[in-house]
This record gives sequence, C-alpha cells and structure tokens, in this order.
Amino acid sequence: MTKEEIISELGKKILRPLGFTQGVFILIFLSSPFVWIWKDFILATKFGLTGLLGTLMVYYIHRFVRKTIGKSVDEVYKDNKTDKPKSSFQLKLEEMQKQREEAKSKKIK
Repeated sequence: MTKEEIISELGKKILRPLGFTQGVFILIFLSSPFVWIWKDFILATKFGLTGLLGTLMVYYIHRFVRKTIGKSVDEVYKDNKTDKPKSSFQLKLEEMQKQREEAKSKKIK
C-alpha cells in the first residue's frame, strides 16, 4: 500500500464528512447569484461569503488532518525499519495492508 492509500484508509471517518461539508459550502457559494435574482443583494452577499469562508475553513481543516495522519504514517514506517516492539497502531496498519492485498488478489481471480 502506498502512503496515500494508508492516509485515506485511516482518515476515512473524518475526511469523508469534511469533503461532504466542503461540497455543501461550494453549493451555497454557487447559489448566491440565484438568491440575488430572487431576493436581494444583501442576502446573496451573505450566502456568498458564508460559502466562500466555509469552503476555505473546511479545506484547511482537511489539509491539517491529512498532514497529521501522514506524519504518523511516516513515523510508523521509520519505526518499522528498526527492530522495536510493534504498537497497536502498527499492528492495525499491517492488518489493513493484509486485508487490502487479500481483497486485490480475490478481485484478480
């Protein structure tokens, strides 16, 4: 497994809702011209700013979470190079890698 696959697998519980939330904020931002047509400019401005700021905030939170998970994955890879007892995170990581390889081998058959 590559580093990106491991990060997406470990961060699945938080990264998917963040991505969904970012999509909602983008839709709010894109709907602001229609609000301007149907209602007024002030409400459209509020929608636009809320959508833009929400999108930026969620983007940076998403980026921070990916970096944090990436750092921990790097540390695990460094620890695997030396002969140290394995932590529960390392054991879970190895188990996930085995399950992924088994699933790939089953798909090939």
